[in-house]
Amino acid sequence: MKKFKLIAPVTFLLFSYTALHASTCLDTLSTTTPSTQFTNLNLVGQDVEVIEDYKTGLMWARCFWGSSWDVGKVNCELESDATITWKAALKAVDIANSTDYLGYSDWRMPNIKELASIIEHQCYSPAINEFVFPLSGFSADGSFWTNTPTYGGTSIRLINFLSGQALSLDYTTQNYLRLVRDVQTP
Repeated sequence: MKKFKLIAPVTFLLFSYTALHASTCLDTLSTTTPSTQFTNLNLVGQDVEVIEDYKTGLMWARCFWGSSWDVGKVNCELESDATITWKAALKAVDIANSTDYLGYSDWRMPNIKELASIIEHQCYSPAINEFVFPLSGFSADGSFWTNTPTYGGTSIRLINFLSGQALSLDYTTQNYLRLVRDVQTP
């Protein structure tokens, strides 16, 4: 199994930049979340914070909760401690909707299948397309909340974006939140 570090010039719709991709990627596997699958929808001064996934019809907050897009650094920058409990994640969804976060008031926590749809199976450490979803400030555990409970409801399903694996943890653990909404069709 051949491994490589991906260094690639990237054109992501209307702006370009060259970045050193920190993921380890396997050239024996095909890309599962190519940048062409996504488009940014907020191009106000290229302050891109919302991403639409054409494959799934979902719209994602580009940065995880507790971080925000920094156009100058072309990255998500931490604003506060970004790891929260599941109960705090539910409250964060309410806050996002009551404040029209990123211009929308119908955000929610993704289910396990939705969150798994943005795993980049070709790469790990992290297993996500970092050009679309930058992970600046991301800590070693790398797990993100979903709204999917385990059978019996004693724990909740998460996706670990360092490994790309689904796991189950207690509701009181500290993890990240990435908000999602359904794309409204006219």
